[in-house]
Amino acid sequence: MATYKKEGGVHVKSYTADPDKTYPSGFEGQLYYNSSDGQFKYIGLGAGAWASGGNMNTGRYDGGVAARGTNTAGLIFGGEIYPPTSAKDETEEYNGTAWSEDGDLNTARRNRPGGLGIVTAALAVGGSSPNTAVESYNGSSWTETTEVNTGDAYRIGIGLQGAGLVVGGTSSSDLVESWDGSSWTEVAEINTGRACNSAGIQTAGLAISGPSSTAVEQWNGSSWTEIAEVNAGRTQGGAGGTTTDALFFGGSSTVASTELWNGTAWTELADLATGRRSGFGQGSASTNNLYCGGDTYPATPAQTNITEEWTFSHAFKKVTTS
Repeated sequence: MATYKKEGGVHVKSYTADPDKTYPSGFEGQLYYNSSDGQFKYIGLGAGAWASGGNMNTGRYDGGVAARGTNTAGLIFGGEIYPPTSAKDETEEYNGTAWSEDGDLNTARRNRPGGLGIVTAALAVGGSSPNTAVESYNGSSWTETTEVNTGDAYRIGIGLQGAGLVVGGTSSSDLVESWDGSSWTEVAEINTGRACNSAGIQTAGLAISGPSSTAVEQWNGSSWTEIAEVNAGRTQGGAGGTTTDALFFGGSSTVASTELWNGTAWTELADLATGRRSGFGQGSASTNNLYCGGDTYPATPAQTNITEEWTFSHAFKKVTTS
């Protein structure tokens, strides 16, 4: 492999083709020479943006999601429409292009039931307070399973179908219950009880923001610790990712704000095209999020069926001289 040396002793590697720029890329910000096209290049810093996706079949808000779903494999269930106010039992799956209807919930539920899992293996927990009912999804149908100890609405889900948490809820609830695939166990409470937003897995999760709160708490498998706050506190938004790589978006009526968590701080990024709350937000990382439906109050009817997909990628940059 040839090298090119600048003044100051910096070596520039030569490649016959551009290296992989899939986010996150180890080549980010590094200068190199492409011998095939005779260009000096570097992989620029990543940038994220929201883009329109396929519309949901049934517009609604305040439903549940598969917490680890993505913008190419998403799952939503239940929810609410207005007017008149009514709970829904419909389930829809997203393949990155379009939504398809699948088996209905056994019990229609609204008020943001907690959701765990992925598109082919999910859990619907509570909702429609004081509902303790839990249903398990196998990719086509729902089956009733072990109930949670404390029924509540607005309980966020963290993790997978066989290993997860449900956190917080209405009336400033600080309750946390852990699921092992067959039973629920109460574990350490969050420091600030609230209906919040979530990211992560059973042993490493985030409880993000909430009504009149910018607080963020991190779960390490045994206790909750307060960490850096979000820039704009809001309720009923969408979130997804991990404890070191998460995205938080929408919420509180018509908020369109999007924030990225890198494990240390929150940074504001590109806004949603349509600000709204109570939508169906999910993502297993900060790079593959989905936000659909939601409440666009004071518009009537309040619900919408729009879908927005978040993607994050690097770009090749050519070095030019004048």
